[in-house]
Amino acid sequence: MPRRFCQDCGRLFDRATSPGHQRCAPCQQHADQQHEARRGTTTQRGYGAAHQAERARQLEAFTPGQPCARCGRPIASADDADLGHTDDRSGYRGLEHAACNRGASRKSRQPGRQPVRDSAACDLRPDGGEADDDQGDDDWIGIA
Repeated sequence: MPRRFCQDCGRLFDRATSPGHQRCAPCQQHADQQHEARRGTTTQRGYGAAHQAERARQLEAFTPGQPCARCGRPIASADDADLGHTDDRSGYRGLEHAACNRGASRKSRQPGRQPVRDSAACDLRPDGGEADDDQGDDDWIGIA
C-alpha cells in the first residue's frame, strides 16, 4: 500500500484509506471542520431563506430550454439550474447553468484574471457537453 507522511502531524499513513491523500484521517477531519467554519453558514454566504425562496419561485416558472442568465444557452432541465447572483452579490441574475454559476465564482477568485465577457464563465460546449478544464480559457486575459 502507498504510504506517505501527513502534511500536518508528520505521521506515516496509508494513502488509500485517507480521503484527502495529503493528511492522515484525524488531521483531514480537523482540516475539513476548519474549512467549513471559515466558509460560514449558508445565510452568511448568501444562500439563506430569501435565496432559497427566490430559487423555488424561479424554478416554478422554469421551462426546459429557457436561456441561461449568464451565457444565454438553453438550460435543459431544472436539475441543471442554479439561481445566480449578480457579480457584486447585491441581487440575482436569474437561473443559470450550474456550471456557469459555479465556474464564474471559481474564475473570479483567480488573481490577475478578468473575464472578457459573461459567457466566458460557461463550462458547457454548444452541444451541451462539459468542456475540458484546460480548454475555454481563450476568453480570459491576464492582468499584469
